[in-house]
Amino acid sequence: MNARRIGKRVLAAAVLFAASAAAFGQPWWNDAWQCRRTVEVEGSRTGIPGDEAAVVEFTTGGCLQPDGRDIRVVASGRTVPHKIVFIGPGDRVTLLFQVLPVFRQYSIYYGNAACEAPKHGWTPQRGLLMETRPYRGGNCRNWKEMQDLIERAGEPYGRGVVDTIFHAHNPFGPSQGFVSKYSGWLYVPKTARYDLAISSASASFLFLDDKLFLQWPNWHRALADGRFHKAIQLTAGLHKIAYHHVQGDAPPVMVMAWRNPGEARFRTMPPEAFLPPLKATLRGYRLRDADNPPDFDWRNEAESFAGGRPYVVMKFSDTATAVGAGRQRLWDFGDGLTSAEPSPSHLYLAPGTYAVCLSYPRGKEDAVCRQRIVVDRDWARQADLEPEDLKETAARVRRYSWEDIDGNAFLPAFALYEELGRDEDILRIAAVLPRRLKDIPDEDIAEAVIMAAKRMREKEKNPDGVVALLRRAERAARSAASKARLAIYTGDVILYDKDRPVAARVEYERVIGRYAEAREHLRMACMRVGDVARQLGDASDARRHYEKALALREEMSPERESLNVAMRALETEDFLRRKLYDAAAESLHLWQWQDPLEKLRGQWSVMAVKLALATGDLTEAVKQAEILLAINAESQYAPELLLLLADARRREGRDDLAIRAVERLERDYPGSPLVKDAEDLLKGSASDEGGADR
Repeated sequence: MNARRIGKRVLAAAVLFAASAAAFGQPWWNDAWQCRRTVEVEGSRTGIPGDEAAVVEFTTGGCLQPDGRDIRVVASGRTVPHKIVFIGPGDRVTLLFQVLPVFRQYSIYYGNAACEAPKHGWTPQRGLLMETRPYRGGNCRNWKEMQDLIERAGEPYGRGVVDTIFHAHNPFGPSQGFVSKYSGWLYVPKTARYDLAISSASASFLFLDDKLFLQWPNWHRALADGRFHKAIQLTAGLHKIAYHHVQGDAPPVMVMAWRNPGEARFRTMPPEAFLPPLKATLRGYRLRDADNPPDFDWRNEAESFAGGRPYVVMKFSDTATAVGAGRQRLWDFGDGLTSAEPSPSHLYLAPGTYAVCLSYPRGKEDAVCRQRIVVDRDWARQADLEPEDLKETAARVRRYSWEDIDGNAFLPAFALYEELGRDEDILRIAAVLPRRLKDIPDEDIAEAVIMAAKRMREKEKNPDGVVALLRRAERAARSAASKARLAIYTGDVILYDKDRPVAARVEYERVIGRYAEAREHLRMACMRVGDVARQLGDASDARRHYEKALALREEMSPERESLNVAMRALETEDFLRRKLYDAAAESLHLWQWQDPLEKLRGQWSVMAVKLALATGDLTEAVKQAEILLAINAESQYAPELLLLLADARRREGRDDLAIRAVERLERDYPGSPLVKDAEDLLKGSASDEGGADR
């Protein structure tokens, strides 16, 4: 290498170094701006036509204006064109900015509520952007319908720089029911004839240089054979590209491929075909009135799932550039919990937006950084992120203070422990509920309190304590729906645990009179009043309230109604035969919900008694049989119920009552074929006793 060439390179390096030093050490650009991030661009310029660009993502400390109009990118005292890719989630922004020939260091200013947006109108010619939005209905049989569908789509899940058009998930949100768009520039290295192809699950439309080039409309699944392709002569250089797609319920696929001159097969477009932007790395952070302010970043570290709910662990990092050794820190995670660890991991029980604070204690005044973070699934890694073991999630929750934590954590905690069968942990948290009811969101309070009440009923056998909790929760609830649900459950505890039907009826009637606007619960209250009347032997009152409940349900044709009831009976019987008792109980519940009048006819009661006998609940078996026999002795199912009643009494060791049931069967239904079965039942019982004596 000759001396002149070496001299030129040394001079260029010196110019670059001087520019870099000036960028890092430059005075504050404009006192109207409060915050400055310093970044350094990595990588080499491509030499390809069009402005070079760099991408950077950074946290904003809550100082950025909602629309980002106050962002300015500055190099050596002059502003540089930029484009906001996306603001969010939380106090975070992704930015593209123009890279100048001799500068690697740039300052990004923000925090000025009085400024207007810059008017440079710069369009980056580097990088491929992807945006996804919720699908809000519409067809996609042609481009016009697709346009209408796009206009109808919801606010963006997210937007970011991606490597290529090849995804089998939505990196910004749920992977079903979304609309996506890729936009950028395709770089063609030489003039030639290229064959372009697309594939997708559901409709896709490819535009090249603003013209519709390829399309595969309508709802469909993806194909891997490249049948939707088209050859075109492309000149060397940049070509504008846009790929629109809508995803239905099928597994998502979005692909663009090409076959270069001389190639036999299609291959996915490589990242270099879209001229990826250079990367900009964060190097410094200052506030106008503070050289070394607190600063932090966060990321999704782990996820787990219980009952369809996500439980998300966020990892926090102190990113301040000049934190002294032994610096004291205090993290406030925005959910009532704190930590003094340098880089803590924290489990959030409920997704949402949280105001997180990092502070450095400094005598009378703390140095503080507050940022909004959005806790949600890591959608970009949903295809390969292994969920955390639920036992590990439960171990994290075990350490939490339930006197301090945010109220929206209670229901997810109960759901987690219910999934794991941790009754003792549910009861431990339930003990705190009376003091925290006012903090639980109204949409959670009924579900959370009832989940706790169920465990209290099963384990503590203290119905008075359960009723007291339910009454306090009803007072704390805000909506009629929440209050009604809690009042109904109060009546259930009084009816089933305390066996006080008249007192229970007072609770149900209170729902009918006070919370009638909660229509979905009004129907249940009417059914429960009917159950009380049925239990007390008042058939006409029971029928009247069951008919009120039926009038509140959705309209259904008589044919459909008859079919549903018949299918429910067959389903319940099948579950009993296969000893699937939980499924049988659920089927019985749905059956009486669909047609409560069946509880006056007898078939439902037969199934309920059979289930109780199968699970060993003899008290419930006797109760259900005697209720129906008292209220409808003319039922065609009365003989079978008397036989089942005799069996239940025999199992209880009450042969005198078993004989009485059989005698009634013989007296009232002498022509029934079940009379002989009842007599054989008693003979078998007597034979068993004789064998025992011997």
